[in-house]
Amino acid sequence: MIGQKFGRLIVIKECGRTRHQKILWQCLCECGEYTNVTTGALNSGHTKSCGCYHRERASIANLKHGFARVGKKHPLYFVWRTMKNRCTNPTVGSKYYLDKGIRVCPEWSSSFESFKDWALASGYKEGLAIDRIDNDGYYEPSNCQWLTRAENCRKAVIERERDKCLGKSARK
Repeated sequence: MIGQKFGRLIVIKECGRTRHQKILWQCLCECGEYTNVTTGALNSGHTKSCGCYHRERASIANLKHGFARVGKKHPLYFVWRTMKNRCTNPTVGSKYYLDKGIRVCPEWSSSFESFKDWALASGYKEGLAIDRIDNDGYYEPSNCQWLTRAENCRKAVIERERDKCLGKSARK
């Protein structure tokens, strides 16, 4: 058995017996951990690793859509939900969004997955804010970008000054 590989385990040496007198083998896992396994568990394929394989599989199974742990929400989900809420909830965004006719494109409005795919492909990192390039345009892939909060504030100041020069009503 010494030197044989079973799944992720390589048998190193015999290290004793169980209380039922089954031989125990010390095995080195591919991840670097050691574990003791019986001959039967190795031969049957019942034990393939030190437990790292099971932990990896459980971790994958606990992800929702392969993105966030079940019961937890990824920060992008909150960006998406807040963006939609701004454009649909009169108590949240009526003055700056609903009254101006700002909407979320149908593709994003109906699917977090679609928004997430765009966000990740467009350079999203935690701490960045979504910004509409044309402030009168919809939230849609061709009109959105990711900015830091500071960049977003600078842009708002510049637009306020531009609006004053053009005689448009000041935004609050």
